[in-house]
Amino acid sequence: MHFHLPKPLHGWRQFVGEVGIIVVGVLIALSAEQLVETMHWHHAVDAARDSLSDEIEEKDYDAAELAIAQPCIDRQLQLLEQAVLAPGPYQPVPAYSEGAMTFAFRAPSRPWSNHIWQSVNNDGTVAHFDPKFRLGLARLYGLLDSMRADNAVADTLRWRLAALTRPIQPDAAARAGIVTDIEQARGVYAIMALVADQIIGNGEGVGFRPKAEDLRADGSGTLNFCRAHRLPLGKVQPKS
Repeated sequence: MHFHLPKPLHGWRQFVGEVGIIVVGVLIALSAEQLVETMHWHHAVDAARDSLSDEIEEKDYDAAELAIAQPCIDRQLQLLEQAVLAPGPYQPVPAYSEGAMTFAFRAPSRPWSNHIWQSVNNDGTVAHFDPKFRLGLARLYGLLDSMRADNAVADTLRWRLAALTRPIQPDAAARAGIVTDIEQARGVYAIMALVADQIIGNGEGVGFRPKAEDLRADGSGTLNFCRAHRLPLGKVQPKS
């Protein structure tokens, strides 16, 4: 039995030519689609980088503020400890106000948010970053996560130690507990100051240069307080 292929209406040569035109058209369409997608992600990466730059610039200010303020915070906590351990009836320490809150010592408290980083992860833009840049950002934002957790602990200790502004009369056990809180606060702020320097250093490592005014933390209420009370200040020392 013999099978005969149907002969194209206008001949095989014309048929092959028409198929070739279709294939070329499909390839052009696919290439154009790929080009459009590439351009889309190129623009998305540029926009994400600009937004991340703004977010990291804000964190540079917050980190510099904390690094500079740490010796001042430590000195304030030393004075609180001296007041608690002084013999005789307890004498309340001065109260300092920050908005609606009253504290026994002045220290910065920042949200250390990462909304832009979360956004570029959720929409898939981060997958189109250069691998080295992406890894550097992941390390930097890991430091911000650590800082946010430590800030929550520090805030709790500040609120607890605000009791020292009250006319309380703690017994020996209560005084020991207060000293424990003070020592914990000193440790937490020391760690936060170290991480603050690492945040600035890692930001520089991925190409985000901090502004000079941000590294001075101009306008910081805590730093102005420290200067007004002639308390010691530190300096920014970026670390990778």
